[in-house]
Amino acid sequence: MAQAQSPLEKLVAETVELQTTQSGLRGACPFHPDATRGLYIHNGRFHCFSCGANGDAIDWWMRLHGADEATATAHLARGTPGDSIDEHSNKPC
Repeated sequence: MAQAQSPLEKLVAETVELQTTQSGLRGACPFHPDATRGLYIHNGRFHCFSCGANGDAIDWWMRLHGADEATATAHLARGTPGDSIDEHSNKPC
């Protein structure tokens, strides 16, 4: 049976290829060159063991798009895909 994705998992999956692990999901962190795939997602939180990036869906969107918390919160509340309409979405990872 397929497991439903959390909002964070959906956001991360837009930019990162994720693999299932025993404790959650794992992928290459987009915030630095990451050959070790040090990014982990578990219980609605992300953490990169290489660069230390961590947080929830709002933190992910803020960091990925260079936005402030109010912008990220408003964007996520609209349910808009993470890489669409905002002017911050043109910023490189």
